[in-house]
Amino acid sequence: MEVSDTKRLQEILGCLEDSRMTLTDDKKMLLTHGNVYLQDIMLDYARRTGEVKPIHFSILDAESITTLDLVREDCEQITDCVEESPLPRFPLELLQALEKYEKANSYEHSCLIERTMSHRGDIKWIGDVSCHIVRLLENSGTIFDEDLSEGVWDCLVYPRFLDEVFCEIPELVLQRKEISLSATRYQPYSYFINEPRFDAIARRRKLSADGSSQSCYELLVLETIRKWEGELSAKWLNDFDKLVGGLRAMLCHIGELVENDPTVMKKIKVVGILQAGRRHQLLIMSCIGKDVFYLKCGHVHELPGELKDMKKLQYIFASYWKAREIVRCGVRLLEEFLQRNLEQDQKAMNILSPNFL
Repeated sequence: MEVSDTKRLQEILGCLEDSRMTLTDDKKMLLTHGNVYLQDIMLDYARRTGEVKPIHFSILDAESITTLDLVREDCEQITDCVEESPLPRFPLELLQALEKYEKANSYEHSCLIERTMSHRGDIKWIGDVSCHIVRLLENSGTIFDEDLSEGVWDCLVYPRFLDEVFCEIPELVLQRKEISLSATRYQPYSYFINEPRFDAIARRRKLSADGSSQSCYELLVLETIRKWEGELSAKWLNDFDKLVGGLRAMLCHIGELVENDPTVMKKIKVVGILQAGRRHQLLIMSCIGKDVFYLKCGHVHELPGELKDMKKLQYIFASYWKAREIVRCGVRLLEEFLQRNLEQDQKAMNILSPNFL
């Protein structure tokens, strides 16, 4: 790590050490076989080695679990927590609809296929996007391999995948281009040196009663890179880290919003999408304990570059469909919690009113 990263890590560890002192054992995740607390193990590892990037602190994934030198049973306990709330499964009927468009050899042909399909819901979404991609490939040749600007990707290609389906969730708004996360304003300590801005964020439309954005939870964040230069390119790695930090901030703020209600925090997930040219990767983060998060990274998939590769659309659709379903589930969990709290507050106000009999 760079010197600035090391210094930043030490600052964060100092803040965390203070907060850990006030974190009672019943708030920590006990690894029953080793009889140790996961939060303590992760803090000790970062302090001892200094090898953890500040932006990745307190975040586990399948690879980093192995660095903590835990016994196999404790590793399994962690992964079992993640699997308690499984990801939604892509419906067979949608896969069958996609398979029909694999044979499309022209825009006219894809329109003929679309006319035989349902004009409702996700089937319509698949038809609209598939026809759009076929038309671009047919009329613009190798457009997806050209050196396009981020704006072209955001305006010409991706809105059909994302914007239209997320707009169907009435509680959310999908905002694009240089958007700040509300969540970073409510962090007790920041993992970002400067406040980041993202290419798209899906957030709650409704503000608090006082007009503040404190109840404005966020469930999806997106970064777009103009061209693909590989998973080890500086831009890809930097934007990956930016998304990871954003996802953690979103979960931390949601935790504050729901008072770390275990029922909500056990099920809630947030989504990041990283796009570079025609490559895509889905990131999903969840909580597995107080101040401990688990990151699941999907494979890097790509849009078809030619009509004969239309089968590649299956993987993109499956990723975006899962992203939407995760977000939709999160909206339901959070709105139900906030509504219950509102009703309880109103009931308390009525009882405390001098006019109550």
